[in-house]
Amino acid sequence: ASGVITFNQGRVVTTFNAAAARILEMDPQSVIGKTCADVFSSDSKVATLLEDCLVRGEVITREQFELERPDGGRIWVGVSTSLLKDRTGRLIGTTFVCTDLTEIRDLQEQVELRERMTVLGEMSAGIAHEFRNFMGTILGAAKLIAKQLRPGDPTQETLQTILHVI
Repeated sequence: ASGVITFNQGRVVTTFNAAAARILEMDPQSVIGKTCADVFSSDSKVATLLEDCLVRGEVITREQFELERPDGGRIWVGVSTSLLKDRTGRLIGTTFVCTDLTEIRDLQEQVELRERMTVLGEMSAGIAHEFRNFMGTILGAAKLIAKQLRPGDPTQETLQTILHVI
């Protein structure tokens, strides 16, 4: 299920398995033998990770980032890198193992949206409760005032409007 890509020290793709082809929607035959810059662009996250690995010897255990496919589509990938060494321990390249995280990422976004909507609903319920409390206080005060007014008092009509609206 994981895509595996290997690069030599010249940053040229030396292997590109079927899972990498499926995940990245690239033909292995058109990728093998090309440089990382030709395949992913020189300013891509893949190129940056490759440089970190080859130049500084930094191995990535799990990095997640958004990657643009050749068709313009974007996917989220999880990438781990490791150094490739020959039998004498000399660095000869690096290996990238990638996994498509797009579906997982979409599910995480849906969960986060639901959580935000739940919080918003709870806040709305709290505001509505407080609003009803204030309206109840106004209604009670209006009823007390209405009882104290004499029939025909000009404020009676205003109080009736308040009582009707609330």
